[in-house]
Amino acid sequence: VAKDSGVVEIADLKGKRVGFVKGNPSVNVKNAAYLAFGGLTPDDVQQVWFGSYGAMKTALIAGQLDAFGSVTSSANMREIEASPRGLHWPQFRPGNKAGWKAVTDVVSFAAPAQETRGAGVSAENPVWLVGYRYPMITTYARTSEDEAYNMLKALDMAFDDYKNTTASSFNWAVEKSANPPYDAPAHDGAVRYMKEKGYWTAESEAWQNARSARLAAVIEAWDNARGEFDDMRVAEKAKGNRIKEDKWPAFWDEFRAANLK
Repeated sequence: VAKDSGVVEIADLKGKRVGFVKGNPSVNVKNAAYLAFGGLTPDDVQQVWFGSYGAMKTALIAGQLDAFGSVTSSANMREIEASPRGLHWPQFRPGNKAGWKAVTDVVSFAAPAQETRGAGVSAENPVWLVGYRYPMITTYARTSEDEAYNMLKALDMAFDDYKNTTASSFNWAVEKSANPPYDAPAHDGAVRYMKEKGYWTAESEAWQNARSARLAAVIEAWDNARGEFDDMRVAEKAKGNRIKEDKWPAFWDEFRAANLK
């Protein structure tokens, strides 16, 4: 957040201008999780929508925005830190159990992380932030097991060649970044490599099975909802009513709330 915004804790964001990005659900759902820590929802802040993530930095420095989500090592954060507005990190202290339950109710893959590198933080001045598994390489489910296995193996074997490339490259150590939680289940090829190296744990396997089952349930619900929506459009068309495709997101939200827990 901008240091001059008066925001010290997450709860102080109430009524403030918070950046959201059109077409970027990853940013937006994490915003909801951050706000939940302070007992807030997106409806409790002024939602300022942008067409790109990078535009938020410029808006904040120009005084058009008060806060948006970012990693500490981003060049954007260095610019904000050096600007007249300054930079402040509201903390997500692990001792706030109620706050953290609210966070993980929104994004189950988050956990407390103490940051010591980046803009506005140091080993002498660490801050507790929301941590996610980092890095994560995403791929299609149709990617072959051998391809995913070999990709992860190559990254692991070559780690010494790139571990000091950037301030955050050390996080690419597969042994440290291999285990869940993640945003999605691990590919079978990645699991195979991690088991081979002894990185994969019983807890990882239990998480993987539960997350895979959840994903299968969401996919099934999506297909069922899509079928109901299309049937409804056909039925309404026969009555002379036109239901546009842009009604689908609201239909899915209602269907999901009623059928997925």
